[in-house]
Amino acid sequence: YTLVVRHADDITPVADPVLSRLKKVPRYLDSALGCIHHPDPLWKDLALKSVPGIQDLFMSLVDPLAGVLGRRPSSIGKIAGRASEAVADFAGGLRGIRASAAGRFSIGDRHFRMLIHERLGLNLAPREAVALARDEIRRLKLLIRDEARIFHPKASPSRILGEAAGEWHPRGKNLLDAYQKMTGKIRHRFREAGWVTFPRGDRLLVKPVPGFMRDQFPTAAYSMPGPLDPDQSGIFWVNDLSGDAGDGPAARAEIAQHFGIELTCAHEAYPGHHLQFIIQNRHPSLARQMSHHAVFYEGWTLWCEEMTAELIGDDPANPWLRLQQLHDALWRAWRIVIDVGLHTGELSHDGACRLLMREMGFTRARAQGDVNWYTSHPTVPMSYLIGKMELLRLKRRYVDRGNLELREFNDWILGFGAIPWRWIEECGTPP
Repeated sequence: YTLVVRHADDITPVADPVLSRLKKVPRYLDSALGCIHHPDPLWKDLALKSVPGIQDLFMSLVDPLAGVLGRRPSSIGKIAGRASEAVADFAGGLRGIRASAAGRFSIGDRHFRMLIHERLGLNLAPREAVALARDEIRRLKLLIRDEARIFHPKASPSRILGEAAGEWHPRGKNLLDAYQKMTGKIRHRFREAGWVTFPRGDRLLVKPVPGFMRDQFPTAAYSMPGPLDPDQSGIFWVNDLSGDAGDGPAARAEIAQHFGIELTCAHEAYPGHHLQFIIQNRHPSLARQMSHHAVFYEGWTLWCEEMTAELIGDDPANPWLRLQQLHDALWRAWRIVIDVGLHTGELSHDGACRLLMREMGFTRARAQGDVNWYTSHPTVPMSYLIGKMELLRLKRRYVDRGNLELREFNDWILGFGAIPWRWIEECGTPP
């Protein structure tokens, strides 16, 4: 899947390895089924629900691979068909395996504490993380309340943002054009402000998700080059489903999903993931190139969102930008509470969904989609806001109370690669 995503618009460089992996799917799934004993009922259900999508993905590769490899589609189709049948067999075998009690995905307090230390670099107990989150939730709610009153004296932030999204029209010939222009605008504004140094020769492509991959993609996503890849181009994918929805309310609803592209572009492209990983990939240390601590790179992107709201928050095209940035930060604060609760066994899956529905105004489907991945990635959901809080703690020390300019600070922290912030503080010396 990673190979296909990275080369979605031109599968030529990876056609042979993709086909090789496709051939091995039956044997792999047969072995994998033998490793499953009493799966968590949630994960079992999610695996079964993913079967049609996986089969569609395999069959969607037939024409691209046949065209590149110069083989008949029927030949590739047989290989993809066997892989698809193997997925169906796997699902059949999985249905026959008795599930465990609900909530077995929880890793427990002791293991969760260990991951906080290993992945976040913090000696922080899970309950201490929750206490930090609740303090931040109280602070953010006050800021959001004041910001929301600019638009309506009593309406909830979710309602204000929902109505704004419904009326929003992308500025450009189409959605892709709007993303390309906004990415360029934010890059220009950060260069103009001098808040971070842009390396020479970086290359970012803003592209539409190819048709055969649309069902497997979120609204927008970034695909980074590997540190050893000869081609260091990043790809910012835009998944525009409005064209398939006609001209009515369904199309408008799809476009509304992209409301707030300013923050999306800042998070995924400049000065977010793309800039950070391009700089990291040029680090002289291979170990630093390969480092991948979410507490760093997701904390950095939330900081990028805040800087963007400050830098272009006065744009009349989106007067709700600051409100949206604060609202999204509140969502990340609740992630800490949910992440801890799920993996210490103090919060059920349904309870986590209801919390997001109550506090953030999420639909049940959106809440479930969020919580589902929380269950399988302990400490990653909490890494976003904790990472930003750690970054801001360093900023207060070295910028607000120290002698560094903002550009010097941003350049300094980006020069370490994606390692925990406490490691930077312990081992790094500001310029």
